[in-house]
Amino acid sequence: MKKLFPVILFSLFALVACSDDDHDNVPLNNAVIEFINDRYQGAKIRSSEYESHGLLEVEIFHEGKVKDVYFNSQSNWLYT
Repeated sequence: MKKLFPVILFSLFALVACSDDDHDNVPLNNAVIEFINDRYQGAKIRSSEYESHGLLEVEIFHEGKVKDVYFNSQSNWLYT
């Protein structure tokens, strides 16, 4: 049992370290999805979250690059 304790403890730390709490993956409305599909054809949406200043950040993978696309509270595109 004494030999098993460090293995169990290490496993718990590994699971906590691997969790990804950075992204909330908030639901996206049709306007945001349509904008991304039109402007960034073929892009894959990776995550979405509200920033502390109220902007919606949508992380996409487009043309081999990760890009952050920002929208205001009315789902209007601000910048990428």
